Amino acid sequence: MIKGIIAPNLTFFTTDGKVDENKCIWHMHWMLEKGVNGLFVTGTYGSGSLMTLEERIKLFKTARTISEQHPSSFVIAHVGCPDTESSVLLTKAAQEAGVDAVSAIVPYNYKYTDDEILRFYSQVVKSASIPVYAYNNPDLTNIPISFKLVKRLEESGVAGLKDSAINMQLVSSILNSNAINGRRFHYISGTTTGWLAFQKIGIDTMIAGMCNYVPEIVEALYRYSFTDPHKASRVYEIVNELGSSIKVGNSVASSHISLKARGFDPDFARLPLTVSYDDKKEKISQIANLIDEAIRKTDSL
Repeated sequence: MIKGIIAPNLTFFTTDGKVDENKCIWHMHWMLEKGVNGLFVTGTYGSGSLMTLEERIKLFKTARTISEQHPSSFVIAHVGCPDTESSVLLTKAAQEAGVDAVSAIVPYNYKYTDDEILRFYSQVVKSASIPVYAYNNPDLTNIPISFKLVKRLEESGVAGLKDSAINMQLVSSILNSNAINGRRFHYISGTTTGWLAFQKIGIDTMIAGMCNYVPEIVEALYRYSFTDPHKASRVYEIVNELGSSIKVGNSVASSHISLKARGFDPDFARLPLTVSYDDKKEKISQIANLIDEAIRKTDSL
């Protein structure tokens, strides 16, 4: 069952640009051991758009193998590509690898119409017998998924929406529409931002980039949001304070630097993404202290 906390896990690379599978494996185990329920592989954090199809498929298989060692965990493979054919190929390969669901970002590079987007997802759905999630990230695609399109996607067989846009109006419309509730359309919040409000109106699943470096704090936020509103509010404050204090460039760079601060060697990003450590020793030390303090505060609740 797709429910709980999902890590949009990073993909690590060696100095010569190869996928560092051993570090990916360690990181997946570590996050699942810290309370993460599922893995979202080769998405934005996972540098999927910078990887070959073969590399992505191999990572789907790796994630599935890791998931099998953690009872009740699951894997969502991100299969989105600029072209439909590659997305369908990845969908079939992910299904063969045994993942639990797939997700695809709205195709990018062009300003597509709703009809064109619908045709893309219809082809992905036709190629799959596992749930297919649309992925709404207008900051990257410049194409926001509207509620009107959501209804058409649901009718075509799309199982849910992974949403990074933090659009409360869209969420409310999805939850309250009879057209959607005829076959439960699963909304996944794509960030910790606004989580407490989302949880109160019935959202049960969150994909959080902070799982990459403080999974135990994200787990506490999720758990307390269902059991202790006061503690949930306090952890939410901790999450927001930490998130605003550790930003270093883009989200991939921030996650790498934060993992470095926790004593893990995350190696490199894949070009053209770059992560520099040598000139950030003071920042890394500051982040290490901030993370230690955030964990201490969370544990003391």
